[in-house]
Amino acid sequence: GLDGAQGGFAVEGGNARAYAHDGTDLGPAKAVRCRGYLYVLPVEGAFSYKLEKSAVTRETKLSSDAYEVFSGDTVVVNTPKGPVERVISGAPGQRVWVEIDGQYLCFVVRKLVVFQASLQNDGRALSFTLHNPGATAVSLEIQPSFASGGKVEMPPYGMTRIDLPLPVGLAEGEEQISVEFSRGDLRENWKGTLVRKMVKEVIFDDFTNQNKFTKGGIIRAKETTLDPFGLGARVDIHSAMICGAVNRRGINTHPPYHEGCAGDVFVSYQLELPKVRDIVLTGFVGKRDGSSIGDGINFLVGVTPEGYDFESIVSETHVMKHEWVPIEADLSQWAGKKIQLRLIQPLGPKLDTTGDWGCWGDLQITRKEPHLKTTLK
Repeated sequence: GLDGAQGGFAVEGGNARAYAHDGTDLGPAKAVRCRGYLYVLPVEGAFSYKLEKSAVTRETKLSSDAYEVFSGDTVVVNTPKGPVERVISGAPGQRVWVEIDGQYLCFVVRKLVVFQASLQNDGRALSFTLHNPGATAVSLEIQPSFASGGKVEMPPYGMTRIDLPLPVGLAEGEEQISVEFSRGDLRENWKGTLVRKMVKEVIFDDFTNQNKFTKGGIIRAKETTLDPFGLGARVDIHSAMICGAVNRRGINTHPPYHEGCAGDVFVSYQLELPKVRDIVLTGFVGKRDGSSIGDGINFLVGVTPEGYDFESIVSETHVMKHEWVPIEADLSQWAGKKIQLRLIQPLGPKLDTTGDWGCWGDLQITRKEPHLKTTLK
């Protein structure tokens, strides 16, 4: 809510009255003009204030080069009788009023630093994006609970990033960590928990997102320039594909077959694999229940690295009955590279497309072996 909020307005005004939430008149309130804006000094129990135009509030006779200050800072206030020093104390964000001989001047207590923490380098470093919200440069001392400390210089309104190395975790568990930012007696503390858990990391599993793939087909058995998808080729997303009475979500494919044509159908993905050593594509392929057996269905997985024309077939499976068959394709040799990955349903061995309702279910690219993953909470 707005409890305790203070705001200045570029309006003319003179006297002010304070009112409680139920409308009770609490009496006069002090209106002051400071730094070009009109403020009403808080009255205990007040919910709203009403300005009266009967008089014009003049700008305060006090001034200072300082405005945003740290709690505990000493400021110099210029008065008609000469400079006066005052210590400003308050919580970050609080507007603090200084009164000298019936004149008022405001200061805003600023935060020491604004920060956002995240993990980097596969959980081996804790990164902080630091923001100096003030108009003056700040020199901060930094003391992590898990590493040696240091100092960072922050320009006015500047952004700075620091990376702190984390201790290497060897087992599952949780570890409490903290980082202290300080300037003299001022402190800002960050606390978090490192959570280490053995996981099988998923690299890509958005195979059914139609914005992630393109579809295509090839006519083989007849010379034609017609679109394979105008000749019966299909690529559809299904949440209920049943093979051997087992339901899986995935992609349903069928090669072209109208007008005596026959050929292949495929789905293509453009992917960039991470620089890790154990990358594998897993999932299931199957022949949909209710379809004719025909000569079975072939399922191929092809990989073409960026800059190459040659496609490597990394998985080949032939399904002869209504069932799901697990597939696995090792993609490790393309770690750190951009590739085109194709799911291909070619013609069967007898060039028979009868009942070729192919199903690709529960596909995902993962790291093959579970590894210790670090997250932050």
